[in-house]
This record gives sequence, structure tokens and C-alpha cells, in this order.
Amino acid sequence: MRNSNKPAIIGWAASMPQDIRTNEDRVFDWLKENQPSGMGLFEGFKERRVLKPWESIVDHMVTASKEAIEKAQLKVEDIDLVLGTVIKSEFEMPDELTKMHLELGLPHRCLIIPVTNTANNFTTASLMAHALINQGMAKNILIAFGTNMTRHVDYHTSQCVSMSDAAAATVMGIPKNKKNYFSILDHEAYVQSSSYGTFSLAPYSLGIETRYEGQDRSLFTKSLLQLNVQRVTDLFKRFGHQFPAQVAKTVMERQGVRSEEVAYISHQPTPKQYEAWVDEIKPGQVLNSMREFANMLPATIPVNLAHFYGDIKKDYLLMLSAGPEVQTLAVLLKRN
Repeated sequence: MRNSNKPAIIGWAASMPQDIRTNEDRVFDWLKENQPSGMGLFEGFKERRVLKPWESIVDHMVTASKEAIEKAQLKVEDIDLVLGTVIKSEFEMPDELTKMHLELGLPHRCLIIPVTNTANNFTTASLMAHALINQGMAKNILIAFGTNMTRHVDYHTSQCVSMSDAAAATVMGIPKNKKNYFSILDHEAYVQSSSYGTFSLAPYSLGIETRYEGQDRSLFTKSLLQLNVQRVTDLFKRFGHQFPAQVAKTVMERQGVRSEEVAYISHQPTPKQYEAWVDEIKPGQVLNSMREFANMLPATIPVNLAHFYGDIKKDYLLMLSAGPEVQTLAVLLKRN
């Protein structure tokens, strides 16, 4: 049965490692001495959060989820469905969201649905949760994301300076009161699948052939963030500077919302890319943690939502994401 009341984000929280990595960290010494191609794309980052060797991002996801559920005035057993992912999970499958389900003590009926469209994860999961609750298919949905990408970059590549570890969670459900909650109003997307392969998370071939237990084997690294610098440079100019801002403006215009009426939270890919979007959209309030938390991939928007929730001054909230599929998604929410 379709719900007559609008689903809303009724709980939110974030959890992050305590260790801070600055630009003076020794892990970046090779970059400073050798200046690999693409360094100009990632200028402007100052600090990142980094997991200790023995720390698990799943522990932070559990912490954030507990707080978000409590804030929603619910119990763990009230959760019907969990959407999210860990980038990068311990295994190729199953997603480490399964481990979070276990450690959080979610009920057996609570289905796990990984949402893996990198950097667009939270906006996409929010749309899915809204639709499922609106159609009466679920009552309370937990959305949880975590990233441990400081462990999955090559520190001889330019993109390594942008990665930060973090976790965040939200709960979407029907509000019990007219408190300070945001509901999804509309969305707009643009997909440029012809750019497939410009970014990837995959092992590097070491170019070494060996024999193991009588079979020929090729040696590879673990999965690492890879990009084609020339294609990325072109993509940032042709796609990144144009289409994310365009979909944001389209959804606002369709709803008759002026840019000065919105608070703005978005993905934080690079300072230059971020500034280009803000300059074009001209939101009334900009909420970002670029200098402190850098690029947290799937956790960026929900971390910022939790971090700045009490500071949101506008009645409209614009969430903008862009990821390596390549696609961009703008979600417009309204305070109830």
C-alpha cells in the first residue's frame, strides 16, 4: 500500500578515523620528488582521515549506523532493508556490507542490497529508499557507506593525494512528527557511458609470469584506483565542468526553486572541479569539508550531511554527485 506521508531522512551520523594525514606526510615524498603526470588535477587538498593498520572501516559504519538509528528514534530490529557498500570490500563478493549487517545485529528479514555506482552511491540509494517506502515496500531503510581507499591507491600516482577514509549512515522512513527533516522532491541525471574505463578500481599487472603448482601464473597488485590522465583531463573539461551543474540547474528550474534558496552538498572529487560546480550553480549555502576530509567517495555526501546538518539554513537541500560510470545525479530535497 502506497504511503500517504512522505518518506524523509530521519536519522544521520558519521564516523571517521582519528589519524590525520597532511601534505607533509612522508608517504607523499616520492610524488614531490618525481611529479608524475596529473598532479595538477588534484591540487588543493590539505588533510585526509586515514585508518590505522588494524582499524576496519566496517567498525565505523556500525558506529554511524547505531547513531543514525537512535537519532531516528528506532531500534535495530525496526530496520527492514539496508542499502550501501564498502569501497573497497575485503572480498570481491560478498560486499562487506554483510559484515556490517552481522555486527550491527540487523534482523534476518533485513535484506542487504549493495549499491556500487561509485560516488553516486548515496544519492542513488536515497532515491531507491524513497521509492520503496513511498510504495509501501518497506518502512525503515538504513543507508550505510564506508571507504578505506587510502589502502587502495598507488602512492606513485597523482590521485593518491585525494583519498580519505570515512563512514556514514542515514535512515529513511516516515517521520513521526514534523521535526527538522528533509524529503526528496525531485532528481535529474546525465549518463555518459562512452567514457567507460576512464576511471577504474582494478589490479595492476606486474608484468611477471611465474609457475605455481604446475600452472603458469601472472602476478598482479591488489585492486588500486587507476585513471587515464589524458582522458581524465579531457573528461573534467568536457563533462565535469558542464553536466553536473547542468543537471542541478535543471532539477531546480523544474521545481521553481532559485539557486539562492538551496543549501548545497556534493561529491568532492577535486577542488577545481568542485569550485567549477559552485561557480555555475551559485547555491545560497555551500557546505563542504574538502580541506579537512578530502574525497571520501561514497561517504562524502552523507558525512557532510551529518557534519553540517545543524548548520543548514535553507529549506531546500541540493545533493550533487558524479562518478566514474561516467554519470552525474542531482537530488533536490525539501524540509518538511
